[in-house]
Amino acid sequence: MTQSYDFGLGPTPAARHINPNGEPGGWIALTATVHRSATIHRAALVFGRARISARALILANSKIYDHAYISIAAYVGEECVVRDNAFLGQAAHIEAGVNLSGRARIGANSHISGPLSIGGAVEVSPNTHL
Repeated sequence: MTQSYDFGLGPTPAARHINPNGEPGGWIALTATVHRSATIHRAALVFGRARISARALILANSKIYDHAYISIAAYVGEECVVRDNAFLGQAAHIEAGVNLSGRARIGANSHISGPLSIGGAVEVSPNTHL
């Protein structure tokens, strides 16, 4: 059911994601794309033209927006922000308080602990642990 939600720039057409277990998840703007097998915590937000792939997990109070891309089976911990054109690779993990922005790219199977901000055109190689 389409409603509206204020993501910070006024009311936007949105709906709650239905998680794979059937429970309601976070607010998703109709302009964003979230795979049906992704799990989005009830207190997480996805808006703009963000894309969330299959089996991704987005935890509480995280925001994914602009043209951010979350790959297959990626994990976004609590209170993270992924925005602009940031990219989180397949099965990569970012922990609580990580902020990805600009054209930051986190390689597959990497693990980034927060709090930490990564922005600009920084590229983190696959299998990196920070």
